[in-house]
Amino acid sequence: MSIISATKLNKSFGVISVLQDVSFHINNNNHIGIVGANGAGKSTLIKILVNELPSDSGNLYISPEITMGYLKQRDHFPGNRTVEEEMLAIFSW
Repeated sequence: MSIISATKLNKSFGVISVLQDVSFHINNNNHIGIVGANGAGKSTLIKILVNELPSDSGNLYISPEITMGYLKQRDHFPGNRTVEEEMLAIFSW
């Protein structure tokens, strides 16, 4: 059963197309990685998945039974916590 499913996601910033017809399915118990060159759209895809950024078109399904969180590529973290504590804090809400 798919817990996340994307069909033909597209995202552009002005005339620059970052994501074009991206489709995938993630099933329960899958382990995934998102890899690619700088500027390939990895961070943009993550921002779309966590509803921080809308896609321009396409369909996205995320099961209401899952919780998603991520560490931003650049963020302002308090200096009194470890990286592990920051990671765990994402899922504490």
